Amino acid sequence: MEERLKRAVRDYFLSRGCEEIEPPKGVDAAFREGENLVGVKVVVLDVGMVGLVAAKRVREAMLELLKEASGLYDKLYIAVPEVGYRSLPLPSEFRRSGVGLLEVGEKGVVERVPARLLKGRPPTQLRVPPEFETRVKALEERVARLEQRLNELYKLLEELRSSRPPEGLRAPPPASAELLEAEELPEFVRDNPWLVELSKRRG
Repeated sequence: MEERLKRAVRDYFLSRGCEEIEPPKGVDAAFREGENLVGVKVVVLDVGMVGLVAAKRVREAMLELLKEASGLYDKLYIAVPEVGYRSLPLPSEFRRSGVGLLEVGEKGVVERVPARLLKGRPPTQLRVPPEFETRVKALEERVARLEQRLNELYKLLEELRSSRPPEGLRAPPPASAELLEAEELPEFVRDNPWLVELSKRRG
């Protein structure tokens, strides 16, 4: 009975595109569903175990599953043979706990209660490819060289600024030709209106 339930559960999750993995502990089967880990505990109910007795057995298995595996998986399921709701805990109990219910019958597996995404599992450690680490290291070295070169340029700029002469010691700008010609003329000629008139006539 137990092996038949496990095979049915395995086929069910593989048909959904999940990947079977080695279960760490606390479950009978484990699968990877995208980024989530799914754990399934199979509960075998004898033919004579019905009603409240069967419901108690499933409830105990659910509590045990939460205690042992809630920190290792993102989703948890209880898988039971097809016995009917009267021999199972109420669906509200499954919903409150977050554990899903799978019922295995002649027609396959039916998800009676969907599992809720649990919290508390430590995040998966991402493995960085070696070639990525090599490229990052090369970029870090290149940035360090650029920073060193930039510091050298800053120092050179400061040296150039300090070597410039002060503003007061700079050579005065050359005087214009018109100013020199006006200063070289005699005083009686400067600003003489007759000379201005004569220069116009000559032009």
